[in-house]
Order: sequence, then C-alpha cells, then structure tokens
Amino acid sequence: MLAFILRRAALIVPTFIGVTLLAFALIHLIPGDPVENLSGERGMDPARRARLLHEFGLDRPLPVQYADYIGQVLQGDLGTSLTTHEPVLHGVPDAVSGDGRARVLRDAVRGRASVCRPASSPRSSATPSPTTR
Repeated sequence: MLAFILRRAALIVPTFIGVTLLAFALIHLIPGDPVENLSGERGMDPARRARLLHEFGLDRPLPVQYADYIGQVLQGDLGTSLTTHEPVLHGVPDAVSGDGRARVLRDAVRGRASVCRPASSPRSSATPSPTTR
C-alpha cells in the first residue's frame, strides 16, 4: 500500500509540469499577443507597445517566461485579469457556484477513495461483480 501511495505521489511532479506546460503552450499559440489585443483596432504607439511587452515579460525568451510562470503558479499567483484588472484567483469563488462546490467536494471524496483502494483490491471495478457474470 505504501509503495502504491509513493508511486502516486511521484506522479504529481510530472503531471504538474505537463499541465502547466500545456497551458503555457496554449496561451502562446493564440494568434497575436496580449498587447495587440489590448490595443484593439486603433493600434498602438511602438514605445508603449515595447513598454507593455516588458511589463508583461513577453520580451524575454520562452523558457524564462515559463520558469516565471511556474514560480508564480506555485505561489498561488495566477496573474491579473485583462478585463477586470483584478487577480484571477479572486474570481474563482464567484465562478464556482454552490452546485460547483458540491461537485468539487464530491470529486475530491471520490478521488481520495480511489487512492485508498488500489486496483488490485478485490472490490476494484476491474473485477466483475457476481451479478454481472
């Protein structure tokens, strides 16, 4: 059982790296950049554009941007919303309604139950029940 828990815990780091790398890549694959989106159809003065690129850190190499992104995520800083100009983390409770919170709690309980019961357990869903034979 301890080996199973240690294997699951060891998967946290590669999963975290994979998810954050995917999110980072998707953000950078969007056509244009956030500075262009802020300027709209009017365009923007090149000096202001350069200042905003520096302010957002978009003038640095992608590996440096990713390292900064990981550091901020690990500290709980998910950035600032471009529409509300508030920290993104402040909007999460509003986005998750009461029903959503119940779903998260239910999934957390189910996830914990699945970690506590290894797949080789006699009660595993991989083993057909006597009623389905």
